[in-house]
Amino acid sequence: MTGSDRKQTGRGKVKPRTGPRRAIDDAAVQRVCQLIRNWPATIPLTWEALVKMTAQVEKGGWTRQGLNRHKAIVDAFQQRKLDLRKSPKPSKDPLVVVLRRQIEDRDAENRTLREKLSHYEERFIVMIRNATARGLTQNDLEAPLPPIDRAGT
Repeated sequence: MTGSDRKQTGRGKVKPRTGPRRAIDDAAVQRVCQLIRNWPATIPLTWEALVKMTAQVEKGGWTRQGLNRHKAIVDAFQQRKLDLRKSPKPSKDPLVVVLRRQIEDRDAENRTLREKLSHYEERFIVMIRNATARGLTQNDLEAPLPPIDRAGT
């Protein structure tokens, strides 16, 4: 075993690393962010709890430092922590709990959609700039598509 494969425990014993190492790709980042956004209010959100939950859900042993390298995960974590602090204490009435959960889910989805819309607006600005740099006018860009010639004539 090399030094990177071992973990030092409190008593000086060496503990081997468990679980496969897997890179965190963009799809995994999105899934982890979704997991954070849907974090239940009844469980305290900590990095340790997040690492355990991702190990169960994602079947991969990512560390806090590995998750912390991705800005989207850190932003989702911080936003959810703020949301959990602002939210009222859980009610004992099951209907209230369900309705609050639905509201939280919709708020998280709205934030995600606002971020996506912002990204598309930025892309649109870049495309318009590139089109005008190449001499295309707004009329050229808004022209209808030519009719489809299915007869092949």
